[in-house]
Amino acid sequence: MVTVKQPGGVSTPQRLQSLRYQRPDAHLKHLATDQGYYSRLARRNGFDDALLTACDGIVSEVAIANIGFFEGSGVVWPNAPLLRGITMQLLERKLPEFGVTSRHVTVRLGDIASFEGAFLSNARGVAVVSQVDDITVPMQAERIKTIVDAYASVSWDTI
Repeated sequence: MVTVKQPGGVSTPQRLQSLRYQRPDAHLKHLATDQGYYSRLARRNGFDDALLTACDGIVSEVAIANIGFFEGSGVVWPNAPLLRGITMQLLERKLPEFGVTSRHVTVRLGDIASFEGAFLSNARGVAVVSQVDDITVPMQAERIKTIVDAYASVSWDTI
């Protein structure tokens, strides 16, 4: 059975718990990982999802999404082993049309407080990040709107 419909979105700001785990063969989409365990662990601890990090605190991705950070007039994506999700790839292509640069840099947990905001991207769309561990992340409504508008401007494939 196949259904065709708009992806379900995330309407609430997301709270992330950093947990040490990196998916094996992170560049490949597969189910043979423990990311589901870490997502459930974060939820049991009162968070919405797990922010996956290496043992040295380098941020890679969220258990079920990519994470982007606002810096200056652009977006910073973690430069770490991760799955470059379709939504992330679409945003990387569309953001320049909206005057937003995009680059990949090493992001450490200690860097998060210095960013101007953060968001998640996956098949459900774009969601605001409001907290990572005990760090309150600024919510940039206008900048999130730009990201959402860029994603919404992607043409749908005719099926």
